Amino acid sequence: AREKFMSLKKSTRPDIVEGLEE
Repeated sequence: AREKFMSLKKSTRPDIVEGLEE
């Protein structure tokens, strides 16, 4: 599951990634 999340982060805009991490 985490592997998919990491992969998602690479293909997601930085602003959205920050929202997911927070």
